[in-house]
Amino acid sequence: MSGTRERYSVDDLSGQLRSTVVGSITDLFAESQVPFLDMASQQDELAAQLKGKVGEGFAKLGLELDGFVSRTCRSRRTCRRSSTSASG
Repeated sequence: MSGTRERYSVDDLSGQLRSTVVGSITDLFAESQVPFLDMASQQDELAAQLKGKVGEGFAKLGLELDGFVSRTCRSRRTCRRSSTSASG
């Protein structure tokens, strides 16, 4: 991202940052030797690896990533089962 302005707002950067995060997640999952169904049990380790990957992408933009939080990782079957039991 470059331009003639001295400052950029969050709105100016959100698309680029989102792309960086999604690309990093995609890369990590593709490179991971962890089966998808086991990812939830290794969420902390994956989040730490993801922070490193996302941090590298942010650094290319001149930004520093202080922290990264990963939410629950669930399979579609688990999500379907949860929504079915909640509605019934």
